[in-house]
Amino acid sequence: MVWVPEGGMLQITNRILQAEAPGASASEIIYKITQDHPQFGEVVLLVSMPADSPADKGQHLPDGRTATPTSTFTQQDINEGIVWYRHSGVPAQSDSFRFQEYLYKQSRSIAKRFIIDNG
Repeated sequence: MVWVPEGGMLQITNRILQAEAPGASASEIIYKITQDHPQFGEVVLLVSMPADSPADKGQHLPDGRTATPTSTFTQQDINEGIVWYRHSGVPAQSDSFRFQEYLYKQSRSIAKRFIIDNG
């Protein structure tokens, strides 16, 4: 379980979420959020984008990055520090999401749950 303040953001680092597989690169380890998406926030990728890029590609932030909601990300995205959970600001004690962890080009996956404390 990890903690994030109401309305705040939490970087999902490789200390929090880490998977490895023999012979697989970090970009081949994929996380896909399944039916139980966060109820009080969202998972976003924070990436640098030109200020004049289309607004429908995410929310432009003052630091020049764009927060783009996602339901799929890789271990490489986590290692690069671009995967974040953004709390909506709605009062809630906790939030969570379920995800599948799998290797690119393999049908086998592992179901897991990520829990966030907002209290």
